[in-house]
Amino acid sequence: MVKRSLVTRMSFFSRIFCQRSFQINKFSTSSVCSNLKDRNNGILLYASNSMKEKKRLPFVPGSNTSKNGFQDRKRPNNVPRKKPRFQWTSGSERAQRAADQVLQQVFNMNGRGVVKVVDQETNKLVETTVLEFVRGVDLDKCGLSIVNLEERSGYQIPLLKLIDVKAALKKHSDEIGRRKRDELSRMGLPSKRMGKSNEHEKSSDNVKHIKVSWQISDFDLAKQKANEISSQLKKGFKVNLYIDSKDALSKANWADKFEGIDNYDDNRKKISNRELKRREEVLEQLKLIYEELTLQPTIEGDLKSRIILRLLPKPVMAKKEDKYALKELRRKQKQAKLEKRLERKKQRDEDESG
Repeated sequence: MVKRSLVTRMSFFSRIFCQRSFQINKFSTSSVCSNLKDRNNGILLYASNSMKEKKRLPFVPGSNTSKNGFQDRKRPNNVPRKKPRFQWTSGSERAQRAADQVLQQVFNMNGRGVVKVVDQETNKLVETTVLEFVRGVDLDKCGLSIVNLEERSGYQIPLLKLIDVKAALKKHSDEIGRRKRDELSRMGLPSKRMGKSNEHEKSSDNVKHIKVSWQISDFDLAKQKANEISSQLKKGFKVNLYIDSKDALSKANWADKFEGIDNYDDNRKKISNRELKRREEVLEQLKLIYEELTLQPTIEGDLKSRIILRLLPKPVMAKKEDKYALKELRRKQKQAKLEKRLERKKQRDEDESG
């Protein structure tokens, strides 16, 4: 009996001892875990700050670096970038689409939409964002246009300007037409097959372009060129005559020479008086060809360089009047040709006697 009570007491004390030991171990374990947790949090915070410092890059418009110097998260390739839009409060739908097109072009050049504009007060170029610039723009009166580009390292900054709304709409229509033509050409289809040509294409189809060299012979001018010019005018086509030297007209980019034709430079190659007289003769013979078939022509350029004659046909005549006009034209051409020959012969005689 005594032995059993001793065993019972020993088991009771052993249980109490084990429970207290477990509580002590539990307390010490939780304390250690808490210390380890604080220590790990400190390590993670230090590592995160270090990574942020390493990712600090200079701010560049159009890059994936934000203004605070941290690198933005890259967008997955399969997720398209949302187009930036501005909520317009004025203008027609076409005017708004034209303005949105310019905005998209700006953001394609640099992702931040940085532009240069002329300050109305100081009349100097200032740098701003396109969304800030278009605030308060009345699309009923004006539109947007990119007039120049400034190249910088890795991106472009456009020079933005306000233009008349009609000019902006025309520019937008031309851009849409160009895109359609490019798309059709990539598909291998001619643009006329679609039957949807814009007004510019229609007007250009009604204009025939004819080249005439200053060195053309009287025979070719009276026969071949006269027939080519008169036949197009009789059909109701507008005719542009491009008159230049034979060498210039034979080049692939001959039309580029006629851009800005009125800006004549006195430092160009000098020509002799004899050549000037010959050019005057060419113009006179051309006048005999078109004067009965056209309204008042438009002349651009200079006799010392190159000239464009823009001819507008008269209303279509009846067949009898057409035949009579052609006979009268040929008679005048023959008479003028005979007079020119006599004048040149007289000039040669005077030169020989002198």
